[in-house]
Amino acid sequence: LQPTMHVGAQVLILVPTPELALQITRELRWLVQVLCGFQGVCWFNPQVPQELACEVLLSRSGLWECIRKDTAIVITTPSIIVSELRSLQWEARKFSETLAYFMGSNMSAVIMDEVDALCPGEVKGRRKQQFGASEQVLDYVFDVVRSRYRNRPVQMVSASATANGKKVSRVLERILAKKYVKRRDMAYKLKPELVQQGSPTGMVPAAGPGEVRRRSTRNQKHVMVPEEIKHCVALLDRDDQDDLLGQARYELAAQVVSKLEGTIIVFVPEHVKLDAMVVKLMEAGVQNVSKYRSAVGLGQETEELAAYSLT
Repeated sequence: LQPTMHVGAQVLILVPTPELALQITRELRWLVQVLCGFQGVCWFNPQVPQELACEVLLSRSGLWECIRKDTAIVITTPSIIVSELRSLQWEARKFSETLAYFMGSNMSAVIMDEVDALCPGEVKGRRKQQFGASEQVLDYVFDVVRSRYRNRPVQMVSASATANGKKVSRVLERILAKKYVKRRDMAYKLKPELVQQGSPTGMVPAAGPGEVRRRSTRNQKHVMVPEEIKHCVALLDRDDQDDLLGQARYELAAQVVSKLEGTIIVFVPEHVKLDAMVVKLMEAGVQNVSKYRSAVGLGQETEELAAYSLT
């Protein structure tokens, strides 16, 4: 965020799920409060209160609320912006121009968290012109900046535990091709620098997509994980490939969680019902178990659903 006559969003953060958007918003509001102190205003513009520094979009109506408040940091899922852009095709032009002014007048950075989840997978038979929601949002931002306002660089930062993959590399190549379409801009088509934990970095062309970069003594940059973070693996007693429901894995996960202390977050596959996992954790003796969606106000508790079904 830079000092400016604040009109429009300066940073756009794209995330795959609303739960992650709420988590990032909570951390950003704390960070803004720490940086701004007790003055109650933002450092990049004294006219902007801290409460308006960042907002999370959970619906299409929230986008126009951000425009009304003139929010600096917008955290959202790309599908919300894409759905609003499609609906504006049948509305008056003033609405699309207002949205374009908000998204392009001061946009300086786009952040993609969990970029591997935002990048669409390859579907057999799908045309190359059909892209994911995140690419459509970036294409819209680039088009607005290029055509309506001064054409300037827009910094993009993406992060993920599995960012070094073919899917992410192909998406980044398409984004660069859309941003710099003229031959004179070939020098700007430098692929982003990959920073990996515990390994040296280099420009992406040093290796093909999905390949491991060779170690080099030049320009080594590392992102070191704190020593408190440890990776552990729990092995099953038998092979459960034939178990369609995977009950053994979830029972083992419940036993592991029951022996841990503190606040624990359990990630489960998409096909697993959260209510069923909550019941397994409670059967294993884990207390105060709740779904994250209900904890942040996006869904109902398991007990509420059970009471509703009984009535």
